[in-house]
Amino acid sequence: MATLLDANIMELIAPIIIFLFIMLISFAVLDKFKLMGENKALHALVAFCIAVLFLFSRTAVGVVVATTPWFVVMMVLGMFVISFFLFLGVKEETMGNALKDPKVYWTLLLIIIIFLSVVIANVYKASNPVDENAAPNEGINALVNPKVLGAVILLVIAAFAVSFISEGMILKK
Repeated sequence: MATLLDANIMELIAPIIIFLFIMLISFAVLDKFKLMGENKALHALVAFCIAVLFLFSRTAVGVVVATTPWFVVMMVLGMFVISFFLFLGVKEETMGNALKDPKVYWTLLLIIIIFLSVVIANVYKASNPVDENAAPNEGINALVNPKVLGAVILLVIAAFAVSFISEGMILKK
């Protein structure tokens, strides 16, 4: 008996969902930041082209499939944290001002960048070469090595720490 949650049905629907998701996100970014002017038809056309290009790349689809559930979980968790603080009596203006603080949004951006780099590394690491006898690409293997990624993450954290500490010293003087 066929069910709605059958894996085969989800495999058939996944490209349509990914296409619509990429098209909507692209259209929203183009419309919000007015990258192509005010013309909504042009925004829709460019978003359509971006979504079609995404569908042609198996690794790009893999990145979208791997990141979308985690971003949904992070957004729901963020909503719970915000509602928790509002429940404790923190004013909405205070929450808005806290999110505008550079330390907060740079930290959130850093978490998102780290997450995306790990997901992209896993997707590219899992992709198979076309020729089974071909030698593996050592450059990509060196970049997605966990030790290299860990060192990059530590360097980024250290750079942010130095930035925030020096900003505090400048403000005290």
